[in-house]
Amino acid sequence: MKIIANLIGSLLRIIFVGRNLFFQKFYKLFYKVKIVFITYFVIITKGHYFSSIGNFTFFSGIPVFQPDSRDFLILDVGEHCFFHHPIRIRGHGLVIIGDNVCIQDGVIMTVTKEIHIGNNVLIADNVSIRTADHKFENINEPIIKQGENSQSIYIEDDVWIGANVVVLKGVTIGRGAIIAANAVVSKNVEPYQIVGGVPARFIKSRIK
Repeated sequence: MKIIANLIGSLLRIIFVGRNLFFQKFYKLFYKVKIVFITYFVIITKGHYFSSIGNFTFFSGIPVFQPDSRDFLILDVGEHCFFHHPIRIRGHGLVIIGDNVCIQDGVIMTVTKEIHIGNNVLIADNVSIRTADHKFENINEPIIKQGENSQSIYIEDDVWIGANVVVLKGVTIGRGAIIAANAVVSKNVEPYQIVGGVPARFIKSRIK
């Protein structure tokens, strides 16, 4: 049995091992074609959520839109952006995304005002961007009935937001800043700062 198993293993290695480069090239071509078709499908089926989509912007899957009844949910997207899948956008308001922006899997944007994302921004997996939180001051009334506090969020050019980060209402993340993975950003981040932690605190500056 051991001899037979070794022979089968040797045969499989001869057939399959070493051909991975061919299969990867084939899949790379197939993936590019797939992305183009998915992007056209997004434009056809979800175009009513966009005021514009720039040239060479692509989607690897269909974004999930969850508008509420209070107002319109609109996206304005620049050129050379890439949206991985799944991405969820919900609420009402305006999301403005600049050029050359990459948004990874699992990102959630909850909009009740505006979210502004600049150029050359990297947003990693499972980031949550939320322009509102719940009021809770009145202990004699359920929190669910007390309404929301809403403020717009501004993410400036050349920002990198790490995986699992939460960006809360009213925050401005300055140009060139880096947000470390798992941070909760509740206050403004100055340009070229690196911050991390819960809540996010200054770690160091990128400026020497």
